[in-house]
Amino acid sequence: MTDQQNLYFLAILTKAYDAPDPKKAIAEALDQICSLRNQPEYQEGYRNFQTFLHEVLTNSDLAPDLAENIFHKIETGEFEDIPDDQLDALLEMIQGETIPSPEPPDTTSCELTLQNTEGQHWEIQLHPGKPHDLQSINPSEYTLTFANGREIWSNKLEPEQLLWSLAHPAEPLPAAAATQPSDLKPTSTTPLLGGEILLEVFPGIENGTLRLQWNK
Repeated sequence: MTDQQNLYFLAILTKAYDAPDPKKAIAEALDQICSLRNQPEYQEGYRNFQTFLHEVLTNSDLAPDLAENIFHKIETGEFEDIPDDQLDALLEMIQGETIPSPEPPDTTSCELTLQNTEGQHWEIQLHPGKPHDLQSINPSEYTLTFANGREIWSNKLEPEQLLWSLAHPAEPLPAAAATQPSDLKPTSTTPLLGGEILLEVFPGIENGTLRLQWNK
């Protein structure tokens, strides 16, 4: 997940603030922000937007029940159902609010889970720029997810990808193959999340190695 997606609402609101008619532009911006809330890559960003909106409403002069009603409708994406007078009040509050500068998301590590249909399970702590190798990978169906369960890759790894004798039947096994997969050519390379994470498969003598690298 990129910083741009986690904070996507900031760019939309900033553009609206600079429009000739900010009030109208902010109304359109809220509609656009809400329209993206169900897309997986924007869900974290929408939660950040909700935090911003909650601060705006909490510090407003609106009655608490009225503020809560507006927040609920925005939270559920029912932007068009907000009464005109409440909408006007909301737009004026947002127009007068300073664009927040939230703390950047933690980019020191990324927690992933790999599992296969044979019941094997790997917990992965991925760090930017540092390859993470998973050894003893056997032919099976594999699924890679974030720690929250969101799937980012699923595929079947075949014997031809994992066994040197099948991947390169006419070539002798290099001496470094058992311990240094990076010295070998991968049998498959798959960019994930728009290339942010690279998944590579290397063949070995009895099984293979799956390498993950976070290129953030």
